[in-house]
Amino acid sequence: LREHRLAHAGAYTEDTARHMAHQLASALAYLHARGIVHRDIKADNIGVQADDKLQLFDWGEAVTLGEVAAMGDRELSRRVGVAGTPLFMPPESLNHLTRRPSEDGGGAGGGPDGVPGLRSTLTPALDVWGLGTVVYYVLAGRDIFLGDSAWELEELADVVNCSSGVSLPEGAAASYAARDFLRRCLERCPARRAGAKELLA
Repeated sequence: LREHRLAHAGAYTEDTARHMAHQLASALAYLHARGIVHRDIKADNIGVQADDKLQLFDWGEAVTLGEVAAMGDRELSRRVGVAGTPLFMPPESLNHLTRRPSEDGGGAGGGPDGVPGLRSTLTPALDVWGLGTVVYYVLAGRDIFLGDSAWELEELADVVNCSSGVSLPEGAAASYAARDFLRRCLERCPARRAGAKELLA
């Protein structure tokens, strides 16, 4: 998708973004209903076929919620761990990596210090944040984070935990509905982030 977007920039409109967002939300709703979390949703892991049909790949980090529930914390940390690419990770994963308290006190599985536990980050909400990063890229033609400094986890955590949230760059053409869809995907608190099935509606 990244290469296709760069090569066909003029063909990428909000209608294209809507078509692609619907496909991805449908795929995620299907996976999540079966207890599967992909854990690395980003433009680089999506293929574009004829008629802008998408194909999701790179399943190496996918987990089932059943296997997560069956593991103890130590085994979970050793066998599953945090996955994904820092530039596309949701706040709860970044906060877990940087040992920062989260705004919602860590959520289920969080520690007494409010830092999200690994178990609390392994939810379908993780994939929905990824969906938001993809739609953002399709609409804006760039990733949410740019530049070398974005690779530093502490700086990433600062940005994604910003109370103003993540918004499209100035000048990006997008309707209120598109911006609202993004806002619901890129909600920093996973408990308040929309589910894939809800986004389809």
